[in-house]
Amino acid sequence: MLAERILTLRRKAGLSQEQLAELLGVSRQAVSRWENGSATPGLEKLQAMCRYFQVTMDQLTGAEEAALSPPPRPSRETAARWIRLGAALCAGGGLGILGLGAAMLLRPASLTTVDASAAITLNGSGLLLLLLLLIMGAGAILVLWNHRR
Repeated sequence: MLAERILTLRRKAGLSQEQLAELLGVSRQAVSRWENGSATPGLEKLQAMCRYFQVTMDQLTGAEEAALSPPPRPSRETAARWIRLGAALCAGGGLGILGLGAAMLLRPASLTTVDASAAITLNGSGLLLLLLLLIMGAGAILVLWNHRR
């Protein structure tokens, strides 16, 4: 990580290895070893690079970047599993809404039992419809969220 950061910062500054070595009072070979990871600069050289490149020690060493990096992405299999679950929830919610609609049309009297069983001010069929819509919404969110990955 440090080797990559030194290389990146040097290139962004438009410096050759020799120019950076001259600024830091080391050989070009030392800079080369730092950039390929076979050696690590001492604390004084790290501080000098921080001052020259106008970065913090955390930025130079990559500690700050690591803390801010996003969590690893799930595997394709995991994303596919979540998509299937979301699609199943959408389908289940949709079928439930169709079933509720069919029950309302074919046997309106059966819904009075559902309505009577509701303890909340919404009637039972309204609560059932809301629950089915929430299930469909959760399914759609799962599908869309994991499809982007």
